Amino acid sequence: MDAVVIGAGPAGWAAAGAWRAAGLSGELVAPDPDAPFTATYGAWEDELAPRWRSALEVVWPAVRVCSAKGGERRVERPYARFDNAKLAAQLRADAEGTRVEAGTAEAVEIDEGRLRVHLNGGRTRITDCVLDCSGASSALVRRETESEPAVQTALGRVIRRAGREETIPTLIDYPPMSSEGPASFGYVLPNPDGTVLVEETVLASRPAFPPEDLEARLALRSAALGVGAARGVCALSGLRPL
Repeated sequence: MDAVVIGAGPAGWAAAGAWRAAGLSGELVAPDPDAPFTATYGAWEDELAPRWRSALEVVWPAVRVCSAKGGERRVERPYARFDNAKLAAQLRADAEGTRVEAGTAEAVEIDEGRLRVHLNGGRTRITDCVLDCSGASSALVRRETESEPAVQTALGRVIRRAGREETIPTLIDYPPMSSEGPASFGYVLPNPDGTVLVEETVLASRPAFPPEDLEARLALRSAALGVGAARGVCALSGLRPL
C-alpha cells in the first residue's frame, strides 16, 4: 500500500482523507479507530473552507486577549469552535474506502527500500510512507535519554455562568496568578448552553507542573474573571510530553 496512517484523531483521519483524495491506497491504524474526539478544536473562521462550516458548533464575532501587565485587546475576527461529532463524521466520510485496523504501531524499519510497520500481535505492513499522527504517546518517538521531556499541563472546568457575562472567547488571559513556578495563561470559551469553559495551561515545564498547583491557579483565574469556579459541571485535564 502507499501509506500507513497511525492515529485516529482529527490529524489521522484528515491525513487518510487527503491520501484517498489523491487516489492513493492507505490504511489507518489506531487502538480505537472510532473513538470520539475529546479535545476542544477552534479556528479562525476565515481560514476555513466553506465545506467545514457545517461542522461548526458556534462562531463568535471577536476574541479577547489580555497581556501580563493587564492590558486588554479585542480582536475583531470571527473565531469558531467545532462540533466534535460533526467534525469526526466529516473527516471519516472523506476517508471512506480507507482500510481501518484496530491496533498499535510498535516500530518501523526500512526493508529493501520500503517501510515495514510492526503492529501489536506480530502483524506487519509494508508501505512507502508512514504518517504518525498518534500524538505525544507515540511508540515511534525517540526521546533524549539524558533528561526527561518538557510537559504541557492543562486543567479546565466547564462551569455555570456566574458574575460577569462572557459573550466572546478569551484566547489568552496572561496576567500571572502566581509569582512562583512557570508562567501559565487562562483560556475562556462561553458555550451556547449557558456554561463556560475555563482552562489554565502551562505550555512547557520540566518537570511537569503539579496538577494541584494548577488547580489553585485555575481557581484564582476564575475568580479574577468573575465566572465562579465553585459551580463546576465537569473537569478536564491533561499532561502532554513535548
